[in-house]
Amino acid sequence: MKINNKKKISKIIILLFMIIIIKSITFSDQFYNKINITGENKYKEFYLTEEIYKNSANSLEDIRIINSKNEAVPYVLEISKGNTNTYIKESYFSSDIKTIEKSDVKEIIIKFEPNDKNIDILANKLEIKSNKNFYIEYQLYGSNNGTKWDFIAKGDMYSTPRDSKLSLKFREDYYEYYKFQIPTTEEVSITGAILSNEIELTENIKPIVANLEFEDITKEIIEKKENNHETYIQIKINKVPIKSISLVIQDDYFDRNYFVVDKSIDYIEKRVYDYISVGKIFRTSIRENLIINLNFIISDEILLIISNTDNRPIKITEINGNYLLDKIIFLCEDLKDTYKITYGDESRFKQNYDIEKYYKEIKEKDMVTLDKSEKNAIASELRKDEEGKKDKNKEGKENIFYKLFLGLISVILIIYVAKSLKKSKK
Repeated sequence: MKINNKKKISKIIILLFMIIIIKSITFSDQFYNKINITGENKYKEFYLTEEIYKNSANSLEDIRIINSKNEAVPYVLEISKGNTNTYIKESYFSSDIKTIEKSDVKEIIIKFEPNDKNIDILANKLEIKSNKNFYIEYQLYGSNNGTKWDFIAKGDMYSTPRDSKLSLKFREDYYEYYKFQIPTTEEVSITGAILSNEIELTENIKPIVANLEFEDITKEIIEKKENNHETYIQIKINKVPIKSISLVIQDDYFDRNYFVVDKSIDYIEKRVYDYISVGKIFRTSIRENLIINLNFIISDEILLIISNTDNRPIKITEINGNYLLDKIIFLCEDLKDTYKITYGDESRFKQNYDIEKYYKEIKEKDMVTLDKSEKNAIASELRKDEEGKKDKNKEGKENIFYKLFLGLISVILIIYVAKSLKKSKK
């Protein structure tokens, strides 16, 4: 009788181990796409889809390319920011530089003259000249009249015998005056400055333009903040690397400063160094600027904050995202084998392959396609939350369930093994 009981217990233990193995496989990848292998070259490439960005974890580090034997295949993620060439469209030279000492800050104001009195200065790069070694941490502001200042950027500059950093790029805008604010304890001798409009031309890759979901949450913010004169627009970007967004606005004439922050940051107590982007949107009878540069930010949601001062809010009717899809290059050793891309596992992080060192030298590659994104069957049952609602906890509900399940089985096994050892000693 005891022998039969032991056999039953052994079978139960084997069954529990099998369940653990099945669960491990089930939870290892929440999503996958089959890769359609074509061509004769051993290296294949394909562009990521919007679904992969949306459902991947750990900034795409959980991605794996798997063959039919469930083996990971070497791959590299190529960030598609395009092949860019730059040229200087227009340059302006400083006409006056003055330093103002205040009790808590030092201000260096630089004035520039337009090359044509009938054409306003338009620039996005500032370079200073100095004949002494220095290091400063600054906040940069711009103005059209030298009295009302708009925040542009924050950073550092330095000049040493070995290295120097004397220029900075910022959003294209119309300013004749630029002001560096630095601590009173820091010293810098600026002998001259060059302002320029540097143009970047992206070649070979055509950006994708897509309509983005957005919501005006100003009423929600007003309840938390007194004396509010801002509009808060929540924009869903689903972790796609957004280069810029363009706004469709009904109003005819306006001039507003804006700030963009990651939605995860406490936007009520925002600070200048939390900004993803700052600048100005405007429309006059002869020109307009409705494009906001985001520099390929990757986030679930961003928050656009528009300063209205004493004006009524402008009416935004549409927001379009401008982005480039990244590319995967992988080694396909067996052209007859089947492959898939898997993603969505928060426990997985980046793997390092040799291909990362030499992929730019690979000349012969075949562009392949992906089938539609699919969910793992069991994981799909466990993910019955409404679309768009995410668990704030870093672990999904299915991972918490899985860990509790494993913990329970582990406790049962430990108790059984302990009792078995105790009996064997007798």
